[in-house]
Amino acid sequence: MDNLIEERKNHSVEPGGTYDQGLKALVHMAKFMFFAMVLLIVVMLCYYIGASGLCSVPPQQAALVMRFGKYQETHMEGWHWYPPSPIYSFVYIKTSPQMVDVNFESITASRMQNPDMLPEGSPLVPGSDAYLLSGDANIVHTAWSVEYRVTNPLKYYETILGPVNPLDSDTTQFDPVTRMDQGLRGPRTMIADLLRSVVISVSASKKADQLLNNNRDYSTEIQQRFINLVTALELGIEVNNVILKQASPPAGTRRAFSEVTEANQIRSTEIEKAREYRVNIETTTQAKVRQILADAEAYRIRTVAQLEAESAYFKSIYEQYKENPDTVLTALYSSMLINVLSHVDDKYVVGDNNNGDKRRQVRIQLNPEPRKPKAKTESEVR
Repeated sequence: MDNLIEERKNHSVEPGGTYDQGLKALVHMAKFMFFAMVLLIVVMLCYYIGASGLCSVPPQQAALVMRFGKYQETHMEGWHWYPPSPIYSFVYIKTSPQMVDVNFESITASRMQNPDMLPEGSPLVPGSDAYLLSGDANIVHTAWSVEYRVTNPLKYYETILGPVNPLDSDTTQFDPVTRMDQGLRGPRTMIADLLRSVVISVSASKKADQLLNNNRDYSTEIQQRFINLVTALELGIEVNNVILKQASPPAGTRRAFSEVTEANQIRSTEIEKAREYRVNIETTTQAKVRQILADAEAYRIRTVAQLEAESAYFKSIYEQYKENPDTVLTALYSSMLINVLSHVDDKYVVGDNNNGDKRRQVRIQLNPEPRKPKAKTESEVR
């Protein structure tokens, strides 16, 4: 025992020994770690107060500023600073154009390489195959796409059922009471459901031929009704366009519908040809009518001018006749005789003397001058 106590005394800590130096080094290290932790806490606190309260609005987005969860204001661009969470928080909403698709198509037919080869009368699979019923109880498949953009971020956030962060995709929600899957919930899902309800309503009021062949009128009515519905609900969005991407009958009946469509196209072509023929006939007839009227007017003017000339000539002859009847009669007789004889090929002139001599001379004109061809009138030329 005495030897053990003596040994411990020999190993006791002396000032300036190895143990004392290690202890000092440990104290220095502890002080350094303490100051480092203090500096780190100060830096984190500065970052928390400064950076975490900074609101930076990215392009084509809007930021809603919330104070203790209550809306304060909206920023469309720029940098803004507020006290950090949990005092202030920010909700970012996309304001650029977005697209949502709505399909009423058969999943069974879309998975086939050649949907037209699907046997006729093949039933649709409930729960997977979507379709529309027309007003005349026919099945039609359509595909739609709506383009919209957020114009009022606050209305959009307050009215449309969506996730906490509207930038996130629509998620599937689970009802804890019924323990059933409620399906997708989110703004895009709500907009798609609104468009789906409009498409179903309009399609049920029209015939299948109107849905398949009059696509422009059909899609225009869908777009107008959807815009009216969105405006009435005040969702804070603006609909840019509603596009009908596809409208087709069931895959098993496409061949029959194609034949009907081809027949309608042939019918339309023949009707168009008939219309063109009618227009050509009408144009030709009107041209002929105008030509006949023009000829008649020219003939009237020519005849009236000729009659006026003859009337003036008759009046002048009549005045001369009143002054010297014999001379005028002789001149008229000679003129008439010349006109008559000009149309006779062989002329025989039998003379008569005034002495009572019954002998007469017969003069024959030999080698008469050839007759000149008569000029044709305008009516004969035509």
